[in-house]
Amino acid sequence: MGENSNIEWCHHTYNSWIGCSKVSPGCANCYAEAENNRRKWATEGWGPGKPRKLTSERNHSQPFAWDRKAKISGKRQRVFCSSLADWLDNEVPIQWLVGLLKTIRRCRHLDWLMLTKRPQNFLDRMEAVLREPKNDLPDGLSDWIESWLAGKYPQNVWMGVSTEDQERADERIPILLSIPAKIHWLSVEPLLGPIELNVFLNPQPYICPKPNGARIDWVVVGGESGHNARPMLTEWARSLRDQCVRYETPFFFKQWGEFAITERRELGASVCGQQMIGEVMERVGKKTAGRLLDGVEYSQFPEVA
Repeated sequence: MGENSNIEWCHHTYNSWIGCSKVSPGCANCYAEAENNRRKWATEGWGPGKPRKLTSERNHSQPFAWDRKAKISGKRQRVFCSSLADWLDNEVPIQWLVGLLKTIRRCRHLDWLMLTKRPQNFLDRMEAVLREPKNDLPDGLSDWIESWLAGKYPQNVWMGVSTEDQERADERIPILLSIPAKIHWLSVEPLLGPIELNVFLNPQPYICPKPNGARIDWVVVGGESGHNARPMLTEWARSLRDQCVRYETPFFFKQWGEFAITERRELGASVCGQQMIGEVMERVGKKTAGRLLDGVEYSQFPEVA
């Protein structure tokens, strides 16, 4: 947790608190829960009703150091928030969210990648912050939030949701697109089935109307890792890549996870004169599986001013 993150699509990870509850199939083999069980950060465990663990003051000071470095260098850096929690978890004390929002507002030279499985909580949580006594809010925070809710979104916040399958995509993406944001993005990890995103990538509102004319600006895809990892089929990953190519949406392929293609076989059948090829996938380990899709490393990011 912290500077020089091992996550390929960000520079840093930041957790203002630790702890969460499982809400969908993508959570089944939660790496954060497994890591917490090993390290005992949130000592009372993981799940509904379990108290979340506020991280240290030293940890809370880190983003300000990153922000100073980014300002001096003139190069913005991406911060993933939160890798061991969900920043819109409604079991978290509202003052903890106040502290996180204060940090985001002040660290303007960092791009905050705000990922959630609970986009439906955004409005309620923000309104809960605004209901806090004014004396308990940092100067300017209430105006900042009110402007955001009115459509003047923070320039340093990228809003994202996890979408591991079609049901979660259809459920979460429309809510995500209703939230004003500079960048709307998806973490499709672990990818557990085929997902059709064309309606959310299409930049032509007159063909596929979307809330506020918004669209998905970035898609990150990855397979599952860990002891009980489920395989990601190549056709699922290829389909998402091809959809992104079609609509010129940046595509980032993070990893295969534990499984990789180890053999390709001719199936003895053809379609329109093309020989059909079958692929055999086996568990080889995350490092061996790598992150090449059809021999190409996809590490695309949205262009921002």
